Amino acid sequence: MNCHEVDYEIIGNDMQLVEVEPDRHETVIAEAVAMNYLEVGIIFEAKMGYGSEAGEGLMGKFFNAGKRAMTHIYKAIFILVFVLTSNFATAKSFLWEIKDNNNSVFLLGSIHLLKESDYPLDKAIIKAFDKSETVVFEADLNSLKTMEFQQYVLAKSFFTDGKSLKTSLSPPAYKKVADKLKQSGMTVDMFNMFKPWSLAMTLPVLEMKKIGYSEEHGLDNFLFRRASMKNKQTQALETGEFQISLFDDLTKQQQQNLLLHTIEELDSMQQLMGQMKSAWKNGEAKKLGDLNKSSYKQFPVIMDKLLNSRNKNWIPHIVKLINGNKDAIVVVGAAHLPGNQGVLKLLEKKGYKALQL
Repeated sequence: MNCHEVDYEIIGNDMQLVEVEPDRHETVIAEAVAMNYLEVGIIFEAKMGYGSEAGEGLMGKFFNAGKRAMTHIYKAIFILVFVLTSNFATAKSFLWEIKDNNNSVFLLGSIHLLKESDYPLDKAIIKAFDKSETVVFEADLNSLKTMEFQQYVLAKSFFTDGKSLKTSLSPPAYKKVADKLKQSGMTVDMFNMFKPWSLAMTLPVLEMKKIGYSEEHGLDNFLFRRASMKNKQTQALETGEFQISLFDDLTKQQQQNLLLHTIEELDSMQQLMGQMKSAWKNGEAKKLGDLNKSSYKQFPVIMDKLLNSRNKNWIPHIVKLINGNKDAIVVVGAAHLPGNQGVLKLLEKKGYKALQL
């Protein structure tokens, strides 16, 4: 029989309890008379027998019960055990590991907007995070909260030269935007000073907030706070200013196309987000990559700028971590990992094979 270490802790002295953290494919068996408390992400089944005699049938249960002391017969025949399993038991997480004799580097795909109900995280993510001495994010999240950066964002996001949303869009495009905003209970005048790219970034966030999503519950922010509490070293792959420039440097036509694409997808945004989050939770990298690719298939230049080029820029930093001697975890948007031009494939081409956990 293959066995491995079970994660558990006995708490208390006189009145003791045991806390067990099941891994994927791991089952915990408890007596029917025991009190069981389940966290989110754990399900239970009530079974006859002792939980390990799969398919033995009712007579087998009676036979096994007879072999035990009479005080155990009742529990053996009638709902003896609770079996607790993770509801992610057959899935993998959106997490990969590159390991050698010196260290491990974990690659974690992030969802920037999540709900409070999306926690707790998969145990594999927490284990990888806690093992890592260094946590690498796309940008330094502390610097993004400074007054200086906020002023920079405002200066880049809004027109200050006499232009407006109306003058920057073609009349048909402006009408589409105005009609969609009116349909959503807003007016286009509310956003007249927004640059098209800025409005394209704002509308999905507003839409997701309607159903409980927020940046504060996003994986990046959650792990950044956890890194601060645990005094872990943090690094950034790029600056916030660079991220803003990716959008602000788009041509007038590209910004209009991005905004129109966002407007067209608003009605299906909640459904798309649900599909992407489901793929993320189940570690379905290809599915998530295909969803993202399908969303931007009409805009290959924008996709190349926002995803592919940045992926290439990050590789030297990640390779340096791999060749170091400290465990590290790299947290980037989930769409950056899969695909032929994704981070995983780019590292594989350099000889670094990642194992999905």
